[in-house]
Parts: sequence; structure tokens; C-alpha cells
Amino acid sequence: MFKFIDYLTKDKKKWKDLTEKEKEEYSPFLINSFLSNSDELLEIINLLNLYYKIPKKEHYKFLLKTLPKKRMFIGISKKPKSISKKEESNLTFKRK
Repeated sequence: MFKFIDYLTKDKKKWKDLTEKEKEEYSPFLINSFLSNSDELLEIINLLNLYYKIPKKEHYKFLLKTLPKKRMFIGISKKPKSISKKEESNLTFKRK
């Protein structure tokens, strides 16, 4: 998936230049999921999510034209750290 992010941003590689295998591997859902972690791109990805039935080629071409030509550093959401019962009780609102 990360190679597609580079293709869409840093390299600006056109759909016609992708191999057949890469075209098959391209997953709009995964790309949207990853890019939605960026506050800068959230509105664009939200717009694309409205058109979830768009063909892979059109999805790719839209992002290729829309995303800035630069290397993207996007943090991945992590599962929240679990807290102990003692820590949880400290966070609980207690009535007087």
C-alpha cells in the first residue's frame, strides 16, 4: 500500500504506467483508510468515500491530480492503550 501512496504523491506515477499486477492490487478502501489519518487530506478522502463505487482507475486518477506532489508522512492510528482498573477508578466521576 505504501508504494501506492508514493506513486500518488512523491512519484506522480500515472495509472497507465502501473503494471497489471499493481492495478489488481490497488485498493481504494485501504488507500482511503490510510490517507484519512491525515487532517490535511480528511475532507478529500471523505468526499471520495461518498463515491465508494467509483472504479479503481478513476479513484487513482482523482487522487493523482488532487494530492500534492510531496512525500507524505501520515501517522497510523494505534489501538488505545488499555488501562488498569485502578487507573480507571481514578478517572471515574464520583458524586459527593
